[in-house]
Amino acid sequence: MAEHGESSARLGEILDAMIAAHERWLEAIDAHRSAMAQNDARRGQVCLERQRACMAQIAELEQQRSACVRSLVAGIPPLARAERSGKEITVDQLLAHMDGPVRDGLQSRRERLRRLMAEVRRRQETLRLAAGALAAHMEGLVRQVAARLQRSAVYSPAGTRFAEPISGGLDIVQ
Repeated sequence: MAEHGESSARLGEILDAMIAAHERWLEAIDAHRSAMAQNDARRGQVCLERQRACMAQIAELEQQRSACVRSLVAGIPPLARAERSGKEITVDQLLAHMDGPVRDGLQSRRERLRRLMAEVRRRQETLRLAAGALAAHMEGLVRQVAARLQRSAVYSPAGTRFAEPISGGLDIVQ
């Protein structure tokens, strides 16, 4: 087994940062769900910005992780040869060439990150479905109000009833 010192330590730091970013993302998703439940559009917008910031940070960290993995692969001759021949190197293959404590630490982080990524996907899907249901509900309310306005008795300044339906609007922002 090869010792990979600084590169493997750096990979561990990157994975820790990715774990923290995914945890913050989950917090932002939960806060967004709460804002939706309380019909707080401003707080919902703040939550969306927090989610975007987490995604941007994760994208940056993913680039760093990829570069770090390439650096580690380059230091392991059998993997470097396989990569040069066009084969994609898996994390499992990389971890198989690392010493026990280093491998175990990275594997533990990788599994934690995988679980967090799955949870982010699950909660985002739930939030997407809830947002869709809320939008459909709001559309239904607007249609009901519009239908009532169209049937209401509307009179001109002279006191005569308008024979044709009027066009009405409803500001639902705030």
